[in-house]
Amino acid sequence: MNIFVDFDMTIAEGHSGGYALHHDPMGNENKKYIKAKISDWLSEGHNVIIVTRGIDTHIDMYLDTKLKIKHTMNSFSKGILSVYAPTEETFSNPANGTAEFAIFKTEYVADFLQKSQTEPKNSIFMDDTTLNVDEMKQKFPQMECIYAGPGDYMDTVSKIDTLLQRKKQAAGFRKRKSRKLNKKKSKSRYLSKWW
Repeated sequence: MNIFVDFDMTIAEGHSGGYALHHDPMGNENKKYIKAKISDWLSEGHNVIIVTRGIDTHIDMYLDTKLKIKHTMNSFSKGILSVYAPTEETFSNPANGTAEFAIFKTEYVADFLQKSQTEPKNSIFMDDTTLNVDEMKQKFPQMECIYAGPGDYMDTVSKIDTLLQRKKQAAGFRKRKSRKLNKKKSKSRYLSKWW
């Protein structure tokens, strides 16, 4: 699964204003908890992607110095955190408001899906901004797009874990059903030889 998640007010309890270095949006408990969950998801084989409006260089340095977590910027590498974020020029452009950044986020997700060769149906997107969630639903209707309660990072993680568990159970059910059908087919072929 791909886990696409916003940074400010989604996995971070606070808002950095795009400048994570100047205002730390995460307390120590928040940092420990999110770092552990990202590690868990990656070790389970999921792709974890932060899709943020925060400035790329600031988010990059924040993840390096404050969270001390290995990551790639605006790219895809299996087994490590991927981060998609705008440049300072894009962030600071007055023409780029909330609606434009909702479109940018869908473009970032589309880029990741293409680079990782994965499907929207195998993806979860969580954001505390309704417009971003609505834009993602419109662009990728088969993706699980969920609104995250602003600042409640523990609830965000809980919702993601619940969706992952539900998808895992559904996949297990499909496998069991497929095995039963295959057994029935092979049994009916065996019987048809004798009749």
